[in-house]
Amino acid sequence: MNSDHLIIVEKPSDFRWSDPDMEVVTAEHFLADGPRIRSRPRKIINLCRSYSYLSVGYYCSLLAEARGDRVTPSVETILDLARRKPQASMLPTLNSLVGPLKEVPRSVRSLTLHVFFGEIEDPQLANLARKSFEMFQCPLLEIEVERAAKSEVWEVAAIQPLKPADISAEQDGVFTRGLAKFTRRTWNPAPRPRTYRMAVAILHDPKDPLPPSNLKTLSKIVDIGEELDISVELIEKKDFSRLTQFDALFIRETTAVSDHTFQFARKAEMANMPVIDDPTSILRCTNKAYLAELLKGHDVPTPQTFLLSKHSLNTAARLLPYPVVLKVPDGAFSLSVKKAEDATQLVEIAREMLKESDVILAQEFMYTPFDWRIGVLDGKPLFAAALRRLVWNATITMVDGGRGRWTCGQGAKRLVHMSTGRH
Repeated sequence: MNSDHLIIVEKPSDFRWSDPDMEVVTAEHFLADGPRIRSRPRKIINLCRSYSYLSVGYYCSLLAEARGDRVTPSVETILDLARRKPQASMLPTLNSLVGPLKEVPRSVRSLTLHVFFGEIEDPQLANLARKSFEMFQCPLLEIEVERAAKSEVWEVAAIQPLKPADISAEQDGVFTRGLAKFTRRTWNPAPRPRTYRMAVAILHDPKDPLPPSNLKTLSKIVDIGEELDISVELIEKKDFSRLTQFDALFIRETTAVSDHTFQFARKAEMANMPVIDDPTSILRCTNKAYLAELLKGHDVPTPQTFLLSKHSLNTAARLLPYPVVLKVPDGAFSLSVKKAEDATQLVEIAREMLKESDVILAQEFMYTPFDWRIGVLDGKPLFAAALRRLVWNATITMVDGGRGRWTCGQGAKRLVHMSTGRH
């Protein structure tokens, strides 16, 4: 069967839905199958009746991970669902998503909700369902919500996994809708979708006014993928729970350690998925203070750079050469970058920036009509590009694994050598 998805059940009768070119096997068959050399990881959905420790369901996820497959739920998820302490620390995050539930009579003090791959019957609980699946990554979840004592506020009391038999006939539509979104396959008698040799996700934000790649460029990438027999899908922040259903991730949002782009990169790396930018690159590249130290340590020529803090600000203001460019270390696209003509301006601008970051950069002003970029992938230089525009200082951007960046002028050649060990 030409599919890299696999559904595991304990008994064939546990899965009563039509098969859209997806293999459904019993746990006994899966455990006996043994490891094999495969061109890429399979995506496995474990729908065993129980995930209790050392049960058949537990071993299916454990051995899937040992074989290099991407399995939902993972062993880590199974253990988190079984332990009260991790659950107790995570459940309050969901409380704000329950909502007032005004249509529920006041006499009702508790409700049991069923969530299938982040989908639920009641639209007003859609955010709760999606977030619970993101957090616990278990295909079938039962969520218990209760009214707080002497209050009309609802709280999540417990979450536990369900088994396929818990899905009623009335819930079939919700289940198949959730499964279709998760696997990107249509669960109905419609023509079977084309099978690609791999699937790549591109994370983007369609509402970003300054996107790294515009929609026209992203559409072109999708078209090129089609020509190469690669399925390319544009995903957004809300698709976090579906990430491991792809084979690789290309992040085309402005990355930051403090937001979801870093979490996407980390999850992809943990699943052994190729990802650009990877977490190490994001961690290093988004912080200009780190890059300043890195370049200085490798003797890469750059404009003079000074690290300022609240304690050193007044002294630096008297000693720095003017004009200078001030930068918040984790800014991007020239945001949080300002020019100071003298000490008075520097102190005024720096005090505002130091509200965002305990350390900021002051950099020697150096005019250049070009914005130089050296692209490095997997330790190999791919391209050098000069964007003709007015910039104060060339910005340094890394494109892979903390091993490659770009800078301007004479430093570019030295930097490629630093990244790859050769000119």
